[in-house]
Amino acid sequence: MTEEGITGVADEIKPEEVNLRRWMPKAAIIALATVAWFIGKDVYNDRKSGISEQKTSLQSLQQLQSLLSESRSIYESQNALAQKLSNMLISKHGSVPEANGYDDLFYKMHNKFTGDESELQRIIRATTMNSQHRVNSEMREWLKNNNAFRKTPQPTPEREQLADQLRNLELHLNQWHDKYDAWIPKDSKRSLVYLADEKRHGIQFPPTLDKKLEAVIRSWR
Repeated sequence: MTEEGITGVADEIKPEEVNLRRWMPKAAIIALATVAWFIGKDVYNDRKSGISEQKTSLQSLQQLQSLLSESRSIYESQNALAQKLSNMLISKHGSVPEANGYDDLFYKMHNKFTGDESELQRIIRATTMNSQHRVNSEMREWLKNNNAFRKTPQPTPEREQLADQLRNLELHLNQWHDKYDAWIPKDSKRSLVYLADEKRHGIQFPPTLDKKLEAVIRSWR
């Protein structure tokens, strides 16, 4: 090959073009690695966010479980006092008027209370106004802040059943507060706010809510 031919080939591929061709594969690798890093980061963040949301949701359910446990303890303690006062009235006063539940009995006997009976009635009433009112308000606030658990459809049968129970709880709590506002603050003779007693002023507390909630918490993932 002549010198002119060699020179011609060299003129066709300039030095900077050779360097560019050598650099381009490296640039492509770097670009692909950068894209892969961003994709991986997004996947990781999405996964981390999903785990965090699940953990937060589980904690919310456990918070409700704690409120339900506290509410049950308050109810049982207050109901025991109501039974005690009822027995005291029957024992000390011989005959008592016919009544539709504890509150109605205490209301009708209020003017005949002895010192011990009056004291016990005030404690029962104070429990309604403080402990029970507070925990019911906190449960209603929980429902407001966790509306997703009450919506349909839900992803599992267990959560569908829980959603149904939570809707019943919302109605029960709304009715409880309505009766409380009409019943307790302005009348010191009133002691208790029951909805599913003999007077049937509202729906009962959802009877299987505890079990449905426990089932969802056990199966949470």
